[in-house]
Order: sequence, then structure tokens, then C-alpha cells
Amino acid sequence: MLRVFILLFFMSTISFANNFRDAMLSYKNGEFEKAKILFEKSIKEESASLAYYFLGIMHLKGQGTAENSSQAIPYLEQAALKGNLKAKCFLAEAYIKNKDKKDEVLSLLKDGIDNNTKECIDIAATYGISIK
Repeated sequence: MLRVFILLFFMSTISFANNFRDAMLSYKNGEFEKAKILFEKSIKEESASLAYYFLGIMHLKGQGTAENSSQAIPYLEQAALKGNLKAKCFLAEAYIKNKDKKDEVLSLLKDGIDNNTKECIDIAATYGISIK
């Protein structure tokens, strides 16, 4: 009986881990609506921290959902808190689009530029922000 329980537990764990993998495949294939649903599931069922980043990007850029920087912010904040440098760059862009947290924008972009993160360099250039 214990073996059956362990096998069922292991199989359910594998199926949960597939949400993030399937979300990435859908995202890469441009199936953004499907990817969005799977990323949301992977956060709930797998605690997939990278899913926060992708959901933030999708809201920021309008991939599989309406473009909405306000909705992108909580996802990007979570990803940034988990140490994702690219998320910090896009969080800065979301703040810029919302005309919010100007001091935080500079700090986020500076952190990314100091770590040679291309996304922060591009965002600073796009919005004419000089970081020194």
C-alpha cells in the first residue's frame, strides 16, 4: 500500500512540473493565451518563480492578454524579489509606463546596468534615461 501511495505522489509531482514546461513551450510557439493559463497554474501548483517573470512580461507587452503595465507590476515585483535581474529591468519599464516610483526606476535600471543586463540598457536608452 505504501508503494502505491509513493508512486501516486511521485506521478502527481511530475504532472505539476509539466505546467511550467508546457507553458514555456506554448510561449515559445507564440501560443500566449495558453501559456498564460499554464504559467498561472504553475505558480499555484508548482510555486514556479520564473512564471512570475513571464506573466509580468506578457501583461507588459500584451501577449495573450491586454497590454496593462499595472497588472504586470505585481508579477514583476515577485520575480525581482526572487533575484531575477531582467524582471527588475521590466519592472522599471512598468513603473515608467505607470508614471510611478521614479526613484525606484533609477535604482532598478542602475542595478541591471551595473550587472550588464542588456534589457536595462535598452530600456534606459528607449526612455532617454541616463544612469551614472
